[in-house]
Amino acid sequence: MALFDDLRNNNWIDKYTNSLVLDLSLYYPAAKLFSSLKLTVQQEDIGHLSTSATVATHRLFQFETAYDYAMLLFYIIFLSLFVVNFIKEVITIKKEGRKFFSSTWNILASASIVGSAAVVCIFGIRYHFASAALNNLVEATGELGIDRYVDLSSAFWWDDAFKTVLSIVVFTTTLTLLRVVRFSKTMASFIALPGVMKNDLIGFSIISAIAFMAFSCSGMLVFGTHMKAYSDVLHTILELFQMLLGRFFFDEILASNQYVGPIYFTSFMILIFIILVNFLVTIICDAIASGAYIDHDQELADYIWTSFQELFGIHVPPPAAEVTDEMVESKLNANLQMIEESLDEILDVTRCLEACRKI
Repeated sequence: MALFDDLRNNNWIDKYTNSLVLDLSLYYPAAKLFSSLKLTVQQEDIGHLSTSATVATHRLFQFETAYDYAMLLFYIIFLSLFVVNFIKEVITIKKEGRKFFSSTWNILASASIVGSAAVVCIFGIRYHFASAALNNLVEATGELGIDRYVDLSSAFWWDDAFKTVLSIVVFTTTLTLLRVVRFSKTMASFIALPGVMKNDLIGFSIISAIAFMAFSCSGMLVFGTHMKAYSDVLHTILELFQMLLGRFFFDEILASNQYVGPIYFTSFMILIFIILVNFLVTIICDAIASGAYIDHDQELADYIWTSFQELFGIHVPPPAAEVTDEMVESKLNANLQMIEESLDEILDVTRCLEACRKI
C-alpha cells in the first residue's frame, strides 16, 4: 500500500494519462499453476473510459510426476516420427520438384511439417523461459515469501504461443485425414464442393464483406458510446457474427438508441440473416446438384472391407457377376449356333430316311 500511496502523492496519474495497466501474477500451490491477471483502463478518443480484464492460467512446472515423464516419452516418439516424415517429404520434393506442390494434399502435408518444426522450436524456447522464471522466483524468495516483483510475462507469452501454434498444427493435420476417407463417393463429393463453388463464393464473399463493413461502421458510431460490444471495429464484427448465429441483445440496442436501434436491427436481420444466408445455401445446393466429385479410391474401401471380413470371420456370399450387353450377345450367338447345328443334324437324318424310303 505504501507504493500506491507514493504514486498517488506524486501525481503519477494525471490528465495526460491515456491508459493504466495493472499486471498481477498469482500462484496456486496445490495445483502448481500460475495465473496472470491483467486489468486495463483506457481513455478512448471519444472521451469515455473502457475497462478490460484478462485472466490466463499457465503451467510452468514440467517433468515432475510420472505422468509428466510419460508425456516426455510421447514427445520423443513425436520427434522421431517428425524426423522420419521430414526426410521422406524432402526426398519426395527433390524427386518431383514443383509438381509436388500442385496437389492440395501435399501443400497441407508440407504446412503440417513446417508447423511441427515450429512447435518443436517454440517448445524448447518455452521450456527455457519457464526454467529461467522459476529460478528467478527461487532467488526472490526470502524468509517471508517473495520479497520483490518477478516478471513472468515472457514465460506466459511463450506458453500462449506454444498452445496457439500447437492448435493450428493439430487442425491442419486433422484436415489431412480427409485424404484417407476420400474412397467414399459421398466424401469425395464433399471435398469437391469448394472447387465447384469457387467462382460463386468469391462474389458472395465480396458482397458479404461490404455489407458487414457497412453495418459494423454504422453500429460502432451509433452504439459505441453506450455498448462495449460496439466499442471498436473488432468487437463490432464479433457482435454482428453473434447476431448472424441467432444470439443478440435487442433490449440493449433499443436502450442505446430507441429510434435508430430498431431500424439497425431489422435491416441487419433482413439483409444479412435472411437474404445473404439464403444466397449461400443456394450456392451450396447448386454445387451439390451438379454432381461433381473427385476420383475416389474404391479399391481401398474394398480392401479394408475384405480385410475386416477375414479378421472377424464374416461370411459374405460372392457378388453376382455383372452382366453386360456383350456377354448377353455372346450367349445368344452361342445358343443360335447350337440350334443351327441341331437343325443340320436333323436335316441329315431326314435326308437319310428319305433315301432309304426310295430304295
